[in-house]
Amino acid sequence: MIAGGVNLNSSVELNFASLAPSAQSAMMNSVVASGATWIRIALPEPGNEWTLGNFTWYSATEVKAALAAGLHVDGVLGWPAAYAYNANGSLNLGIWDTFAETAAAHYSAMGVTTFEIWNEPNMPGGLTPATYTQMLQTIYPVIKAANPQDNVMVGGLAPVSDSGTEYSPLTYLSDLYQDGAGGYFDSVGFHPYSFPDLPAQNIAGSLPSPTWLSYLPQVHALMLANGDGDKKIWFTEFGAPVSGNGNDMTLSEQACSYTQAFAIARSWPWAGPIFAYSWINWNPNGDGDGDFGLHSAADSTYMVPGMARPALSAFSQAIASTSLSTACPNGL
Repeated sequence: MIAGGVNLNSSVELNFASLAPSAQSAMMNSVVASGATWIRIALPEPGNEWTLGNFTWYSATEVKAALAAGLHVDGVLGWPAAYAYNANGSLNLGIWDTFAETAAAHYSAMGVTTFEIWNEPNMPGGLTPATYTQMLQTIYPVIKAANPQDNVMVGGLAPVSDSGTEYSPLTYLSDLYQDGAGGYFDSVGFHPYSFPDLPAQNIAGSLPSPTWLSYLPQVHALMLANGDGDKKIWFTEFGAPVSGNGNDMTLSEQACSYTQAFAIARSWPWAGPIFAYSWINWNPNGDGDGDFGLHSAADSTYMVPGMARPALSAFSQAIASTSLSTACPNGL
């Protein structure tokens, strides 16, 4: 079985604490009802540490609600505050590492067992492999010393090609190994978006088209070659937009994406949980992130689930099923 998880999305995460406790509980219980057993929660420096040394832990409200509902939490340590950067624009690793280690200790004590270090570090504005390796080498021993069972994950890699300040996942992970990151992570995060193609379409060309059938086995082969074949690849973001992106899919195609993703992943013993991005649509006409929700938004706050989409049913059925086909309904 491949576990399912969800991303609430950034808009909900920023405002979750303002919901009434009953609404918080209802949202988490609805996630559990979908069959998901995991939820991915951002633990950004702003909010958790608004000013240097002043920890306010604003993500704790969401974490508590998730744990109370019986969900496992993937806590993403990322999004540094402005004061964590040097004058030249580089990340001050001393400030950042102190925050990350303090945050990991705080949320681990609450019951968080998985920490994803950064989000899409291979994207522009992310981190060079050398810098990211230094980060892992500092943070990993501290997290593991506090709780050896915690899972420290390479931050979900974006499915991009090598270009300028972007690193393809294979290049980035290969560079991490060359820089000495091996032994400083327990799993690898990946964001295997394939839209506007379906995951089972094996299309030649550059990323992101071939991520599932062609590219992902190459990533695991690289891990195997470096002695990490027993470590899993977690799919910490996956989904497809139905509006607002420019590469939109139909509601039926969005649903079939989940069916195919789970069916393919079940053939890989190294596949970890698949996290739907996202639970609620939050940006249908915005900056290109588009409308990925398993639900439409009930109102302009993007904090309350509206209409459930076919993708929600496909997601739930894929989690529960012991035998899946990559065949799509209606001849897709």
